[in-house]
Amino acid sequence: MKKLIIVESPNKIKKIKSFVGNDYIVMATCGHFLELNDGKGMFGIDVKNNFEPFYKIDKNKKDRIKQIVDVSKTCDEVFVCTDNDREGEAIGAHIAKLINAPSKIKRGIFNEITQKAVVNAISNPTEINENKVNAQKARQIIDKIVGYKVSPLLWNNIVSKKSLSAGRVQSIGLKIIADRQRLIDKFSKLKYYTIHAKLSNSKGEEFEAQMSIKDKLSLTSENKAKNLVEYFKDKDFIVSDIIVKQEKRFPLSVFTTSLLQQSAFSLLGFDNDKTMKVAQKLYEEGLITYHRSDSAKISQDALAETRKLIKSNFGNEYLPNKPHFFKSAKGAQEAHECIRPTNVIDAIEMANKITQKQTGYTGDQDRLLQLVSKRFVASQIEQAIFEKISVDIKVDKALFSVGGQKLVFDGYLKIWDYYEVEEKQLPELQKGEKLNVLDIFYQGHETKPPPRFNSASLVKELEKNEVGRPSTYASILTTLLKREYIKKEGKAFEPTQIGMLVEEFLTKFFGENIMDIKYTADMEELLDKIESGNSDWVDVLRQMYNDLLDKIGKVKKSEDTNKLCKCGKKILLKYGRWGKFPACEDKECDIKYAFDEGGAVILKPKKEYLPDPCPKCGKKLIKRKSKKDGTIFYGCEGFPNCKQLADADGNFIKKKTAKKLKEKCPKCKKELVLRNGPTGKFVGCSGYPKCRYTGSYDK
Repeated sequence: MKKLIIVESPNKIKKIKSFVGNDYIVMATCGHFLELNDGKGMFGIDVKNNFEPFYKIDKNKKDRIKQIVDVSKTCDEVFVCTDNDREGEAIGAHIAKLINAPSKIKRGIFNEITQKAVVNAISNPTEINENKVNAQKARQIIDKIVGYKVSPLLWNNIVSKKSLSAGRVQSIGLKIIADRQRLIDKFSKLKYYTIHAKLSNSKGEEFEAQMSIKDKLSLTSENKAKNLVEYFKDKDFIVSDIIVKQEKRFPLSVFTTSLLQQSAFSLLGFDNDKTMKVAQKLYEEGLITYHRSDSAKISQDALAETRKLIKSNFGNEYLPNKPHFFKSAKGAQEAHECIRPTNVIDAIEMANKITQKQTGYTGDQDRLLQLVSKRFVASQIEQAIFEKISVDIKVDKALFSVGGQKLVFDGYLKIWDYYEVEEKQLPELQKGEKLNVLDIFYQGHETKPPPRFNSASLVKELEKNEVGRPSTYASILTTLLKREYIKKEGKAFEPTQIGMLVEEFLTKFFGENIMDIKYTADMEELLDKIESGNSDWVDVLRQMYNDLLDKIGKVKKSEDTNKLCKCGKKILLKYGRWGKFPACEDKECDIKYAFDEGGAVILKPKKEYLPDPCPKCGKKLIKRKSKKDGTIFYGCEGFPNCKQLADADGNFIKKKTAKKLKEKCPKCKKELVLRNGPTGKFVGCSGYPKCRYTGSYDK
């Protein structure tokens, strides 16, 4: 009696075959194979018939799907073992519908590719969860509607050489990055000062203390800082209080998808996409549990085995009295487990640093498997204990303070060794002791703007705002980069000019729905309710669709100037590199318009050029007006490759060359140059922007 097992990835076939024997055939769909048929209905959706989708088989997968259907006819049982999430449930439902043999179909669910899990799934089959399928269907249709209804507004209103498109979750990702950029642009540096004292005890052991100020940014005057230094020079420094206490540090939570991506970025340097691809390989090899999970749940078997091995490997003092449990994110699918190694014995060995040659995996797989293993084992080890010392030093009416700490018991840090434990030893001090003053000085500091988001911090922000799900985090960044709405500067993401235009346009007209973080989070909650059977997917789609159509209608109305082009078509307001401008709605029309001083729409004046060509590249210089202060100047039409300028009288402006210094850059060994910055002169590398070394200018 032949039986068929259907999975998503062909990489799972060999492993699963080794578990189930010769009576089973294992085949793979290679992920989704049905796609919305854009040629039917409204881009593949029958809106009037309760949003029913029109599907068609991906032409690249027709032969594969036909083979699966043909083989299913020769089998007595068909186990649909696609992934245990919404996407996997939908794929399983689609293949079951094509096979069209309800009596044969059984749903097999496992979260790890191990013999125990696979055999258990086949021995205890369930049914396809239609609520989960409807939730996936609703998400797919919502995203399709947003993309196909909103993207044309971008085409019609924003002038760009790139093809523009809008996405539901991706647009929120863009908004988060753009909002952070605005904060950075508005940021104004504040200089402040701190007062320090270099001291020693009676034995001559030295340490440094800092003056305690309630608000560290309150000391903004350098003169006041100098006066304080002078004031303290003839004062006694007396130890007024010593507080010693123990501090316990609880182990870090087990891995969910977002935490795995964050840790892999900060500790291994993996971006989100790479993390998920490497994790996929580890999952398919049966080495870790399912890598798309927002649950912190741990199976009882894994928990018991882990505690047993911690005791035998590290001793009783490392085993807590009770297991550690961690809170899952809001709306987490508790059917999943956390991301952990499938074999706890191997996890202990991996945590003890088995080398790449011993494991036989690729370098990236080895490193990520070690990370997952160490995190899981560490999560069930006893807390680390630190001894913290706080010393207050009385100086007249002021107070200086210094702190120290040392590790008393390493606990989970015995395994979680990805960073050095900071220990700061203080010399032996006595309450009432008068200290020797070796030096008193002040230091200047500048406040820093909020940092740009990177792969880890963006995922953290999305999860905090309940936007997206584990399967979408990596794709958000991938999509934004592909569309060139953002660019990567080092490890951080910066919105591009076109990205800012798109975000501003969408926020202006869709700020109350698709560009509202709470709205998007609420939509995720509605999808969760569909999955749990507490909301109807058609009702959710209808409400969202009607709301979106209302917003789209307002966009069209507000963007009309109520003026006609000479060709007879409407003149609309569009967005470009420099903001709004009027343009004919017919893209083929070559009549150009502009705003006059009073904001009225007029024919665009002809460009004015300097008679002399650019001395650098030979192109023409065009008359321009500064948006900042209205200054008239001429700029080379070869910009940004050529940045030659001329003043209003046509005199070419020579760019000031930076003064070269004798010293070499400590990073790349190129010449250092003297530059002018917003806070004065500074030393920079002549290799900028490839080398970004900077230093203070010592007169």
